[in-house]
Amino acid sequence: MEDIPQSSESMKDILDIENIVLFLWPKVLLFVFGILALLLSIFLIIKIFQFLKNRKKKILSLSPLEQSLKRLSKIGINLLINSPQPPLKLRGGKGELCHSVYFELSEILREYLDRAYSFPAMEKSTSEIKELFITNKPIALSNEIIGELVSFFEKADQIKFAGQPSDNEGIKVDMEKIKNIIICLDGLLKKDISKHS
Repeated sequence: MEDIPQSSESMKDILDIENIVLFLWPKVLLFVFGILALLLSIFLIIKIFQFLKNRKKKILSLSPLEQSLKRLSKIGINLLINSPQPPLKLRGGKGELCHSVYFELSEILREYLDRAYSFPAMEKSTSEIKELFITNKPIALSNEIIGELVSFFEKADQIKFAGQPSDNEGIKVDMEKIKNIIICLDGLLKKDISKHS
């Protein structure tokens, strides 16, 4: 065995190691956590898109009756109607709330007729709807129901376009009227479908 040199002068044949690469744990951990964060964000984005896609399918899968009743309940007017002070904000003598509520109620009823009966109510005026009901009266609809539909559309037009005022009780009554008309129409539609099956 060779002797180990004791002085540094005798160790001249050993070279210093240059450019030592140190393994830097903080940089590696930062890189790993960055990749994990990227994967987690991609996963969350995919889950959000799946949630939105499923929500749209659920909304589209509602029957015309369910969709109309859901929209009626979402109007949010019940809180305002039950308040002790009148909720109408007057602007030039017109109730903004009345206008928007009757616009929404009219749209809900028109959309229901369009979806449930394939009746083109969305793109028709009230007078055109009245003419269509008179000339092409569906068998299941009685004259009384047609009269209620037409009278509601005429009242809604008066409030929406002519600025005719309506009180809170009138709004409440008309909301219940629309709800009852839609439920009645849906019952008649189901009877008509079961007869033809």
